[in-house]
Amino acid sequence: RTDVGKIRMEGKFQDYKNQAHYYPVTMHGLVYQTKARMGTDSLSVNTPGRTRVTFNGYKEDGSFAYSIKPLYPSTVYVVRAFVAYTNPMGRTIYEYSDTQYVSYNQLAK
Repeated sequence: RTDVGKIRMEGKFQDYKNQAHYYPVTMHGLVYQTKARMGTDSLSVNTPGRTRVTFNGYKEDGSFAYSIKPLYPSTVYVVRAFVAYTNPMGRTIYEYSDTQYVSYNQLAK
């Protein structure tokens, strides 16, 4: 939670310094949607109506951050970070973080 009414989401690419040992990441970012709109669906880059934010890069230590300004302080958002890579068969694979639920009101200052 930030002082200007925003929710700041932060994360870190695990083992970022050794990423050359893995398949090259082709896309990375966050997806989010309001909990009310999600219903019982799971959140992915293909979920209808979700917001997808892609990052051009990470900080030197592999961390990233993004802020959103909720429509209402009580709105609960469903959020997941993701990375995508292409496997040797040419298929795009998405890896997701655990699902997080967050609202401005529920976060401590």
